[in-house]
Amino acid sequence: MTLAEIRKEIDRIDPQIKELFLQRMEAAKHVAEVKYTAGDEIYKADREAEILARLSEDVAPELKIEYTAFVRKMMEVARKYEYGLIYDWNPEVVQPILAEAEESGNGYVKMELTRPNQLNGASAILTMIGDYGFHMKDFKVLEENQEEARFRLVIRGELQDEAMKKLLYQLSKESKNFHVL
Repeated sequence: MTLAEIRKEIDRIDPQIKELFLQRMEAAKHVAEVKYTAGDEIYKADREAEILARLSEDVAPELKIEYTAFVRKMMEVARKYEYGLIYDWNPEVVQPILAEAEESGNGYVKMELTRPNQLNGASAILTMIGDYGFHMKDFKVLEENQEEARFRLVIRGELQDEAMKKLLYQLSKESKNFHVL
């Protein structure tokens, strides 16, 4: 195959992926509706691990890592969308987080949080921040053991920004000991 033929094949495949993505986000919207109504948690690490294992069990070894990364990212995007919907339906969900925060007004938001010390643990935080459109100023591991890691983050942004509120809401729900400094 020539490069032009390969590109033509990719151009044929990409709209199919787009259509499946849109269907996946519609399903994620329904998940958010059901979980919000029931008071259930969006993020369930054990369920996501089961899904990753099940979906990747028949993938060729030379593509397994890439496919797992693709599915993991798809789940991360779906969770981001679900948290954002819940915030849109009820912006008050972020008030407990903001109530303890001091308004610095200096263009930075500082926080500390604890996450499981696992594969992609720190990178998942950084990806989440970037997915919301923010940049890191500082990222420190304060302490860690085999089970957990505690981080201090300084993100460029303001507390009153709606995207920041959604990010803080998601981080607070997917972390332990979360607080804005």
